[in-house]
Amino acid sequence: MNLKNIIIIILILILVLISFLFFIKANLYYQEIKDMKGAQLKSELKYLDNFVGLAIKNNELSKKNDKLESDLKKQEVAYEIGGWKKFKITGYSINDVAQGTTDIVRVGLSLNDPAVSKLPIIAVDPDVVPLYSIVEIEGLGAFIALDTGGAIKGNHVEILFDSKYKAKQFGVREKVNVRIIN
Repeated sequence: MNLKNIIIIILILILVLISFLFFIKANLYYQEIKDMKGAQLKSELKYLDNFVGLAIKNNELSKKNDKLESDLKKQEVAYEIGGWKKFKITGYSINDVAQGTTDIVRVGLSLNDPAVSKLPIIAVDPDVVPLYSIVEIEGLGAFIALDTGGAIKGNHVEILFDSKYKAKQFGVREKVNVRIIN
């Protein structure tokens, strides 16, 4: 082999080595960009998760607000109607499997709480008597509407008694005067 061929082989080897080093450098650069994009993508996904969470909470708050506005309108209608109306009055008690009652009233209060258990509570149809209304039942006194029930529709009110026996003793009373006083 002559010197010229040796120099050409050495130059080719140097070019191959430089190409190999360039390839490694490019590959490392590509991996670095890929890692940066992955971190950026994770950050954007976390941001989107937070955004979706806020959107869900906003939707829940919007629904609660709509419900409150609806209840307020029902309350205003009830005030406008005013006066005495004829209602069917019955009784119920807590934890009565036959009636499907529990110790929690519709508004979320527990009847096991001594302060709540002393309240004169009634169950109502909230389309007729808005929840939280103070209601006067002629001859029986004032009650607060904190509960609802599947069987309570229209002009029907159920008085909460502390025992099933007292609720049955009360019986059914038709065409009793009832009015919303607050």
